[in-house]
Amino acid sequence: MSIRGFLDDVSPSQASGWAFSPEERRGLLVQAMLNTEIIGEAIANIERPDLREAGIGDGRCGFTIEFRRQIDPAYLPFIAVKPDGSDVEFTRWHPTGLGEFLSALYRGHPANGRHRSLFGGLWTCLLYTSPSPRD
Repeated sequence: MSIRGFLDDVSPSQASGWAFSPEERRGLLVQAMLNTEIIGEAIANIERPDLREAGIGDGRCGFTIEFRRQIDPAYLPFIAVKPDGSDVEFTRWHPTGLGEFLSALYRGHPANGRHRSLFGGLWTCLLYTSPSPRD
């Protein structure tokens, strides 16, 4: 079976994107997973005019998966969305949830340091778990 798809957005309560297979007329069942736990699923059958114009089926292949529980923002980068029964995850265009992940990381570890990088002001977050032996 040939499957194409994409993960557009992930938030603490839902994930959205599109999934298409020419063999599946009613829409694919897609699942959101965190580790091995299925946290939500939906049929990819929402009308998407952008996909119809791009020639991806009739455009009825969008999905929005409502999660069964609110997900801690620190885990958003680790949510995988894939067709039911497949091991292949849909690609993300950008690191969805990265901002929420870093905010949650900093809230959970307030002793972390932030500094400006050498690359023009890009902020990074450092995890200090134990002092170095030289301290």
